[in-house]
Amino acid sequence: MAEINNISVSEVLRHLRTRVEDDNDLGFSLQQKLDALDTSQRYLCTIIHNYYLKNLETEEVVTTDSDGDFVITDLNNKVFRNDILTISTLKNGHLHTLDKIESDDVTRLSNTYLSGDLDYQMWYQFGNKVHIFPLADEGEFIVQYIKEPTLFYDDESTTQATDCDLDIVLIDALLDFAEANLWKIDNKPNRVKLAFEIGQNNIQLLNNRFAQERTTGVGQVGKGNT
Repeated sequence: MAEINNISVSEVLRHLRTRVEDDNDLGFSLQQKLDALDTSQRYLCTIIHNYYLKNLETEEVVTTDSDGDFVITDLNNKVFRNDILTISTLKNGHLHTLDKIESDDVTRLSNTYLSGDLDYQMWYQFGNKVHIFPLADEGEFIVQYIKEPTLFYDDESTTQATDCDLDIVLIDALLDFAEANLWKIDNKPNRVKLAFEIGQNNIQLLNNRFAQERTTGVGQVGKGNT
């Protein structure tokens, strides 16, 4: 999954139309299908392991203020779940990855030999802000995170996406959940239940496959993905 591997929105819509037996958008409008896909995409990204969201991983260089802080909402993209994966910095021509600690541990670490120094920096996240320490002055760091996927239909710009951001391995589950959403509109609970359960099973299979092959590493597990 190192390379971008996705499909067009028109192809996703073609498959969804087939699933709900509505090739001409007569039973469900195009807008309803796009809304169902957006709802499904948000849900899917919440329950799938970060490993399968490689298409959404991005990084950028940020400069902290003199206190070692930067604000997550100031990044170039919306950060999915406000979940920062890694923070790195260049030192003597080599890339060093900073250790993350929990904000609850900050007070304890400040009173021990584990408090770090300029050669061993750490970071923690509190709400919408990230703090890097210790820091003598403003610093430049490489921040890696998962960005929010592009909406199938953006209400603000009233534009439809051209490509689906998700890896092609997730498309079946995306369609399962979208199908369930559409059958819910049509008040067909049995078909809602069936489509949703198939989607859940698809996600469970993918997460289980990763769990069997995983190696522990920084940034591999996101919120809800253990």
